[in-house]
Amino acid sequence: MPDEQKAGVGDGGKKTIWACFSHVDDEIWALGTMANHVCRGDRVVLTWMTYGEMTSLLGDISTEEIVEKRKEHSGEIGRIVGCEVSFVGFGDAQMEVTRDNGIRVARLIAELKPDAIITWNTGRGHPDHHATSQLLMDAATYARLPKVIAPLPAHRNDITFCMYHDGHCPYPTAYVDVSDQVSKIVEVVEYYSKIYKWVGSGDETKERLRRNGRECGADYAEKFNVIRRYHQAEKYLV
Repeated sequence: MPDEQKAGVGDGGKKTIWACFSHVDDEIWALGTMANHVCRGDRVVLTWMTYGEMTSLLGDISTEEIVEKRKEHSGEIGRIVGCEVSFVGFGDAQMEVTRDNGIRVARLIAELKPDAIITWNTGRGHPDHHATSQLLMDAATYARLPKVIAPLPAHRNDITFCMYHDGHCPYPTAYVDVSDQVSKIVEVVEYYSKIYKWVGSGDETKERLRRNGRECGADYAEKFNVIRRYHQAEKYLV
């Protein structure tokens, strides 16, 4: 993967989790889930589709300087979470859901072979956010087609999609207990707060995670809409 910075790789027999978002700092609401998997020994890769070069939050500096700062920021997030980090290199606020872009992302899927993908929802919000989600869904199909991604081998294993929760989304809700990872989540949020001059973000983040937790019986939780290709049958409801 381009511009990859490794900060810890899990056992080869473990699962591979790919968290893929549009811009650096988009990952805040999945940090605990990623950290859970890192602690279990899984391979976790955090990727950003763009360098976020259209931001005005870093001051009046050149695009090249923004890119270097984003790389610096990503390395620190990778260190805190314990995951690999990388960038794809699409233009910020220029992402388009096209076949060519879908195949470009499909090649990354074929290389990574993820068991689960964490990303934005396909609904409302920044155009790059729902473009990211849609491209990943399209790419998961393209990655299954040998003639499309040749010479890479097709990745035909099932991929679970975990999208940031949206109350308007029809897909089932899933909660992840991140109570053991709150200190890492807050560390990341405070790191961004120093960069962006956010005020009170650590407390606000913890309160949102608490609200999620109250819905599922955990102290702190992250919340997703989940898509699975297949479901396992259960013998009992409770």
